[in-house]
Amino acid sequence: MAFHFRFQALLNYRQQLEDMLELRFAMALQRLQQEQARLDGLQQERERQLAELMGQRRAGTLAVADILQAVHYLRVLSERITEQEALVAEATAAAEAARQELVEMMKERKILEKLREKDRGVFVRWVDKTIARVADETFLARVARSRRRT
Repeated sequence: MAFHFRFQALLNYRQQLEDMLELRFAMALQRLQQEQARLDGLQQERERQLAELMGQRRAGTLAVADILQAVHYLRVLSERITEQEALVAEATAAAEAARQELVEMMKERKILEKLREKDRGVFVRWVDKTIARVADETFLARVARSRRRT
């Protein structure tokens, strides 16, 4: 007689959901990394542009038109950075939500696995008792037969 866990189908289903949530979490982390990389790139571009502007200023080769163009470009970059920061915050929230879902599903699966192990322990103890009882009955039957022969 083999052990059969009564909630095995539910445990399998929870494992599949957990796998799906792991994938969703990985995708959310990947999106977060992409959005953060875009933000870093925009910030680096702003720093590069400022450094270039300061270099031209020190060299004395800065014309009014260049200043206006640089200021406009820096303003556009600042707007893009603000928008990208919002996207990073959104991606961070999505990744955290996906992580929370995954953690909850893992807890539910672990509860079922603990129940399965508990049920397995009960089954093993029942099998051990049954084997011991059969062995006792066999021993008693042999003793009874040997007494009848003598």
